[in-house]
Amino acid sequence: MTPPWNLTGWPAMSVPFGTLPSGAPCAVQLVGRPGSEAALLDLAEQIERLSPWRRTAGLDES
Repeated sequence: MTPPWNLTGWPAMSVPFGTLPSGAPCAVQLVGRPGSEAALLDLAEQIERLSPWRRTAGLDES
């Protein structure tokens, strides 16, 4: 759901944030004022430090 924000000039990003009890991935959407991209990236870095993103691409779980 970030495109509507980006079209209005408000930077937005979706940041991975763990999984649901079902195992499905979940994320948090961050939206900032125009020109606040650096602050959003800093916040995303802090979120990853608190809840590291589980890398799954290319992993073989067999």
